[in-house]
Amino acid sequence: MNPADRALERAVELLGELGVSVRSAVVVTDVETARAHRRIMIVRVAAFALGAGLAIAWGIGWLLIVAAVVAHQLLFNVHRLLAATESGLVLADISFRRAVIVARWSSGSDATLVLRTDSPRVEVSVEPALDTSGVGEPWTGQVNGTDLDRFEGTIRAAGGEPLRRTASD
Repeated sequence: MNPADRALERAVELLGELGVSVRSAVVVTDVETARAHRRIMIVRVAAFALGAGLAIAWGIGWLLIVAAVVAHQLLFNVHRLLAATESGLVLADISFRRAVIVARWSSGSDATLVLRTDSPRVEVSVEPALDTSGVGEPWTGQVNGTDLDRFEGTIRAAGGEPLRRTASD
């Protein structure tokens, strides 16, 4: 099984522990998670540079730094997941051991995909259904172009219909 599919399977298990029955799910990103991933990347680069310096000084230091970076990756890396449930869509932050629900939208929420000819990323936005005022806030993010079918399937599994638009810059 693909490592990404195993991670998605684990995320669905974590959401199940919160009482959320997932029909379909896709990994998404937004401005908030992109900032966090950039900070994590800076920490990794600094740890690698420190490890390289220590490897020159001591042979064992390199192994300790690599172990710390791997542990950090496993325990603190957070992914954002958009999941379809019986009652609509759920946006959750998933880490190695926990899941936190960030937002919920009722069934029939509108989802728009903006396909850009110059980018492999697809902009997505979710708007709450018109008949459910106050349930869910509008959300905008991105999904990898290879996950486009999975994203559309997730929206349909939640009782909505995705709208595709094409834009070029």
